[in-house]
Amino acid sequence: MGSRNGGEQVKYARTICLIVLILIGALVSSAIAEEGPTVNYELTPEKLLAARILITSSAKFPDYPKYSVIAELNFEEMRVFRELTKENVGRRLEVSFQGRVLMGAIVKAEIESGTMNVLRTNDKEEALALVRELLP
Repeated sequence: MGSRNGGEQVKYARTICLIVLILIGALVSSAIAEEGPTVNYELTPEKLLAARILITSSAKFPDYPKYSVIAELNFEEMRVFRELTKENVGRRLEVSFQGRVLMGAIVKAEIESGTMNVLRTNDKEEALALVRELLP
């Protein structure tokens, strides 16, 4: 029985070490991303092909945002956004609309699709209002 406890202790120690390494990695990547200036991308109705609401639900996570506003860039803007993300991997990118920051994230890789999640909320009216503003 003593060796079984020892094996469990080693397993827990390894798990704790792994968690610590993940946290250190997250802190280091955040620190690296914060070193450079934040890159801003201003979204305008002219740059969009579409904007829609994606409705999600989860019994497991009832407080998770239920409405996401998805913005899809037109073909020319998709190329601009792809280049912007390609040149700024590792930096913080904020997407704004009419001077209001909609979302911010660290660019992990070049984004080729031109589709982005610009809002997550539990407020259906907030999501609908943003879609109406994006596509007048």
